[in-house]
Amino acid sequence: MHLTGGGLDVLICLELVEPMRGHAPAVVLKEALEGIRIRRDEQMQEWKRWHP
Repeated sequence: MHLTGGGLDVLICLELVEPMRGHAPAVVLKEALEGIRIRRDEQMQEWKRWHP
């Protein structure tokens, strides 16, 4: 998953829910990771649908 916009470009691993590449302010990254954790199963299904 990518976190982009406002000068950000962070690649986040959906399986581990942690940044793989790039940097973001701690508060932004914390909020993004919390959102991913909440919707992780749904996002993994969507990823698998587009990347069989």
